Amino acid sequence: MFYKFLKIVLAAKPKNPTREDIYRASGLLFFVISQKHSKRSSDLSLDQVQNFDVYRTQWETKLDSDLKKLNKDKLWKDSVTRVKNLKFHPKKGVPSLRKLRQTIRAGAERKDWYESTFRAIQERFGDDAEAMMKFLVHMSPGNEVSINVTQAVKAFIRWKTGQPFGASGGQRGLGRRDHHWNMERSLKDDPDAGGKKLQNFHQSFLRNDNAVVIDRWMLRNLGIDTRDENVKLSDGDYEVLAEVVRHITKDQQLKSEFGPDLKPRQVMAMLWAGIKRKQQRRKKSDDRPYEEILNDLLGRDASLKEQLMQVLGKEPPERDRHYEEARHKMKRPINPLLEGASAK
Repeated sequence: MFYKFLKIVLAAKPKNPTREDIYRASGLLFFVISQKHSKRSSDLSLDQVQNFDVYRTQWETKLDSDLKKLNKDKLWKDSVTRVKNLKFHPKKGVPSLRKLRQTIRAGAERKDWYESTFRAIQERFGDDAEAMMKFLVHMSPGNEVSINVTQAVKAFIRWKTGQPFGASGGQRGLGRRDHHWNMERSLKDDPDAGGKKLQNFHQSFLRNDNAVVIDRWMLRNLGIDTRDENVKLSDGDYEVLAEVVRHITKDQQLKSEFGPDLKPRQVMAMLWAGIKRKQQRRKKSDDRPYEEILNDLLGRDASLKEQLMQVLGKEPPERDRHYEEARHKMKRPINPLLEGASAK
């Protein structure tokens, strides 16, 4: 019976069928038999077997689906293997997809964090919204969210009034020298300002579907000890870790829960919020949305709010001198403890 069936399937094939041809033929036969629950293979006539077009379509659809699933599983395993091969690899291995799903569900309410944050900034800052986003992005390294927002607003005001971001005229500097340098570069639309992490952070606000932010929280999500002195990401290391997040985004279970158009930035936002929630059980950590922190800040500091209202919409002075000063200062080594940065 099988050979009769094989002959029909391979009628239009060359004399030497490939292994895949034989595999498909045998698979089709067993699929046909499985559809005829009450009949054994010996009960199937040659005429019945010849009319298997419907079964063939169903089987090949199932086969293609299974092959795609196997391919996705292989890609996921390959990406996890590449993470394990990093010199700062997770000592206990990369968490399973099941555990990562749990973390994502814990932060599900932050799924659209990037979109809602940028929308709120646009409503308050108008045409200056993108510039304000740059300050939020480039003041973020080493800072908790509330400090990040406060310093970003102050940096925005200094930019509008032509003041340097560093210490000057009795004013304390904002954050570290690398913050100042990256902000000056980003204001000149330097595509390399801030390195991979901050570039992807900025692009996530601009709805770039391929942008993936790998920060200390994401490293912890992937089982990497951020206290390890070897954790220094090269561009290649960054892409290895970013690819893991992109594969998580393709998980069918997550797509069924959060929609078929799930994006890496949304998965990142949920993972970030989820791991922060877990950390809060041991240590208080502010994970409120930027707009809520901003409203709270301006509600408490009437002077800062007044300064902000006065500069909104005004054209900022040129900053060439401040740009050169920041570049010159970056030539000296940075000691984060002396620069007033909180440990990250």
